Amino acid sequence: DVRAEDVTNHGQVDMTVFFENKVFVLEFKVIELTEKGSALSQIKQKRYYEKHLNVDRNGDFVGTGHSVETRHALSLQNPSSLQIQEREIYLIGVEFSKEDRNITNLEWEKV
Repeated sequence: DVRAEDVTNHGQVDMTVFFENKVFVLEFKVIELTEKGSALSQIKQKRYYEKHLNVDRNGDFVGTGHSVETRHALSLQNPSSLQIQEREIYLIGVEFSKEDRNITNLEWEKV
């Protein structure tokens, strides 16, 4: 699953890619307009990855989405539906040269 211009409560990340239990959060920058390293820095500063930290199998964020009572009732009906799905989250900053029309810097880290 690929989501372009994925909205978060801190702004909008350029792209989010979901593959199996992995989430790739990507930000693209033209470096003539910004400093080197600014793409990855923006992901971390604006915390675009936060919404993917802990989700249950239904895609609801743990600790939000349902009241305690509702979560308890749901867990009684279908216990496996509320198990936490551990995800690997990768932050990827890609920077381009406007002049060279090519990638000039690529940085990544695992959360």
